[in-house]
Amino acid sequence: NCKPTKSCPFCGGNGNLFIRQDKFYGFNGFGDKKMKMRLQVICNKCHSRGKPIITDYLVNPSSSNYETIPEEYFDKAWDAWNRRV
Repeated sequence: NCKPTKSCPFCGGNGNLFIRQDKFYGFNGFGDKKMKMRLQVICNKCHSRGKPIITDYLVNPSSSNYETIPEEYFDKAWDAWNRRV
């Protein structure tokens, strides 16, 4: 998932989207993991960061399987990177 982005305001580098687990909240009644994920755009040169976006509770999310994370969170992360001064 890649959206047109602004270059880094500090070094002119490109932003890359990173996804990781933010917090584990246990299991639901079916044994599925409930957790929140963190999405954040980080510069590939100087490592400056956009505002982190935290998802609502997701069931069995995976940072390697983007299909488990709703598209709206990707858009919010890229928008946060593009809105900074």
